[in-house]
This record gives sequence, C-alpha cells and structure tokens, in this order.
Amino acid sequence: MEKLHALPEDIILDWWGRKWLGPIYAHSISLGNFDGLYIRASGARAIPE
Repeated sequence: MEKLHALPEDIILDWWGRKWLGPIYAHSISLGNFDGLYIRASGARAIPE
C-alpha cells in the first residue's frame, strides 16, 4: 500500500477515473488475509518464521 500511496496525484486521478482503485484496494485486502487462511487450513498456531 505504501507504493500505491506514493504514486503521483495525476496517476491516482487517472486510475480513479478508470475505476481501477477499488479492485486494487480489494486485492490488497485479500492478500492480507493469506496468513489467517494458512493458519486455518494447516491447523498451525502461527505462520512459521
């Protein structure tokens, strides 16, 4: 997300106009769910280091 937030305003406005920001944010949130999915699927207590 840091890289997305660091993009120039003109790019953000372009992507907003193309309706790309919603899917980008949704994908980012989805990627954040992989730790929990791994834990549930494997029965592990935590993600291995």
